[in-house]
Amino acid sequence: MNKRLILKIILNVALIFVGALFLTWFLEYRYFINNSGSAFNFVFERPKVFFFSALVIAIILIFIYALTFRPCLSISIVWTIIIILTYIHINKYVSRGSPLLPEDFQLADQAGQLAKFIDIGALIRMILACILSLFVGGFLDYKTRSILRFSFPENLPFWMKRMVIPRVAIMGAMIGLFFVTTDFARNHAGIAYQNIEWLDTSFTAWNQNKNYDDNGFLFGFLYNLKKVSLEEPEGYSEEKINAIYNKYSDEKNADDKNRTDLKDTDYNIVVILDESFYDPELIREYYNYATEDVTPNWHKIAASYPSGYMYSPEYGGGTANVEFEVFTGLSNYWANTVPYTDIFPRLESVDSIASWAKTAGGYKNAVTLHPFNGGMYKRDIALKVEGYDDFVDITRFDFTEHDDNSQYINDRSSYQEALKTLRENPDKQMIELITMQNHLPYNYDNYNNHDFEVSGEADNTKRDIETYLQSLHNSDKYLGEFIDELSKMDEKTVVLLFGDHSPGIFAKTNGSSSAAERNITQLTPYFIYTNFDYDFNLVKYASATDELPEKVSTTTLPTTTPNCLSNTLYNVLGVKKPVLGYLLDDVCKDAPVLTAKYLNGKEIKTEAVENYKQVVYDILGGQRFWK
Repeated sequence: MNKRLILKIILNVALIFVGALFLTWFLEYRYFINNSGSAFNFVFERPKVFFFSALVIAIILIFIYALTFRPCLSISIVWTIIIILTYIHINKYVSRGSPLLPEDFQLADQAGQLAKFIDIGALIRMILACILSLFVGGFLDYKTRSILRFSFPENLPFWMKRMVIPRVAIMGAMIGLFFVTTDFARNHAGIAYQNIEWLDTSFTAWNQNKNYDDNGFLFGFLYNLKKVSLEEPEGYSEEKINAIYNKYSDEKNADDKNRTDLKDTDYNIVVILDESFYDPELIREYYNYATEDVTPNWHKIAASYPSGYMYSPEYGGGTANVEFEVFTGLSNYWANTVPYTDIFPRLESVDSIASWAKTAGGYKNAVTLHPFNGGMYKRDIALKVEGYDDFVDITRFDFTEHDDNSQYINDRSSYQEALKTLRENPDKQMIELITMQNHLPYNYDNYNNHDFEVSGEADNTKRDIETYLQSLHNSDKYLGEFIDELSKMDEKTVVLLFGDHSPGIFAKTNGSSSAAERNITQLTPYFIYTNFDYDFNLVKYASATDELPEKVSTTTLPTTTPNCLSNTLYNVLGVKKPVLGYLLDDVCKDAPVLTAKYLNGKEIKTEAVENYKQVVYDILGGQRFWK
């Protein structure tokens, strides 16, 4: 190798790495909707992530360079790909509030379906930018050919003159390097938060906006490529699943004659996930607050209608995991992941209370209402998998009232949106409402007045709890207004309301060495209400009582985990239910609370629970023989 050849190699490598730095910055610039300030902030606030992203981009560039042997053209090709991808991202973000995900391509039956993300007015500019990028790259390569391009004697064999072996070797090496350097992003734990200490960052499974903001577009996108692999239970087979299905199908056939066909009903079903809704009476002795009842409407409803406490598997967060269990009747106990983000995007459908209402009950409309970002927890994808026809997020809410200085739309507006949906459609409807009012953070200046003074606590704890109690009190007031409005409506409606988890501010009980005290923070209220006379089927259901407050044993409905909730609704209403419901009858009897925190290392290995484990795996990670 002579000096001229060495210099050309150095110049080519330098150009590629400079190009990689520019392309990485440009990718973030486009991700932040052409905001150069945000892109530069990302570089300086996340330098390790930025430069490691640039390294991966350089690996991709070297691979393409080995194909073309044209450094400027190679940069232009990657630049063009980034222009196209981020163009789709921008249009999706503007319309949906969430970044471009791999699922956006996977879930499209045809490429043309991605047109819903496209701003036609900007399409021509994007095409011209791509053409210009490729033209400039080709032109610069032509002008710098004497400086950058390698030349060999004409009498050499073709494979030597074209450097076939070195180029193939480089391509192979770059493929290997790409998989090694991106393995941490493509193969991750799928947990809510996963620290990546060597990059000074963390992956956030439940919020892909934050995930992309913190880790950049490249690693955010790669993170979402993973399909979580669930551990296959021993003895799993088609024959095993068929045997379980047939057993409970026989039970269903025998029991159906005792139940009302959902098609013969004339009522709406509204399921409300009330964000961080909790009964503060449970923690009064640990956090001394004013004697006034914080949630009088909840207590009034609980005294008149079927009600109970749900043992939430989550604390202070993880809303979508609870939502997943309630709506599908499946449990996250074995998967221990975030099913909405890690599993659902790879599935065509998962049976749910919504799909059952439509197929078995003749409900014409299944809609979800949520006064927040529709991309949170990938709900915009997951809810379609569950069978919902429409998802109305914050961009389509007509009612947007906030309490004082709170950043969230209050529950009054959420309930008004639900009432509007009920009134606009004369057909019976299946509606899911996910509220936001009680969501953290509990900043003291969220509310102008604080009616519930907490004593004996440090200032930060005192302020957090007083703010939360004020939010909860207002939320309860709006719940009372909602029930009053429903009671005046002629249209029949059934409501299942539950709190998804308690707020993450009860360190005294949640961090206790006593299991009984720790369990207090997991209990959230739920009730079933009807605005018409109904003969509820209130047989005594299996309920957890070990190391739980005495109060939970006096409720009409069982203390149980969210996977049993929709089946409890079917049973209380006395309506025909899916085959899975009969398996859940046994599971919820043997293991009314199926969560690691409650079981505390104890294993439940009854036949029903083992069968349930097989079915959950089959639906979420297996061959789906059940379906």
